[in-house]
Parts: sequence; C-alpha cells; structure tokens
Amino acid sequence: MADAKRSQQEAYWCKLVGKSGKAETAGVAAESFAIGRAPGNDMQVPDQRISSVHCILRRVAKSTVEYLLEDRSTNGTFVNGERVGKGHSRALKNADVIALLSPGQVSDAGPTRE
Repeated sequence: MADAKRSQQEAYWCKLVGKSGKAETAGVAAESFAIGRAPGNDMQVPDQRISSVHCILRRVAKSTVEYLLEDRSTNGTFVNGERVGKGHSRALKNADVIALLSPGQVSDAGPTRE
C-alpha cells in the first residue's frame, strides 16, 4: 500500500498545500490544473472573491520554463507576494507560494476537488 501511494505521489509535478485551516493538500498530475469558483475546475474554491476560473497551472513540455501559472482573475493571482496580472503568465519554481487573494486576505471557504 505504501509503495502504491509513493508511486502516485511521484507522478505529481505539483503539490498544492493550503495555508488556511480548511484548505487541503492536492497533487497535480494532469498537464493543466484549473483553480476557481465555478464547478468544473479541478479545484473549486467557493468564495465570491475568487474568479470563475481564477488561474491555471500548466506543465509545459520541451521548454526551458517547465511550469507556468496563467492568471485569469480580475482580482489577481499572486506568486511570492507579487501580482501576476490578468492575462499574464509567470514561470513557477519549486517552493513558490501562490495566493488567490492579495497577501493578508484569507478565505473562509475551503477548496473542493472535482
């Protein structure tokens, strides 16, 4: 059982770890992973401050930049405290901190997985 769990974890290219008490940890194995308020996202966050599709994490093949965050949010998505900007993308590296709300704001709603 432990070997199966380890194999599954090794298949993940991204691990999302929530900061609030209600947030969950999620492994990402798909080439893209959508986060937002609307049903149909890979991770749904039921908070009105979160856009329908807030951001998309992408694994980019055959590139010097392997992982990207695409911001689709009106209110902004933040990487290490810096706003990405709607319609813009940012390369991600190990241990980057992604925030769906501006630093200092905390969501009371925990995410759910589709």
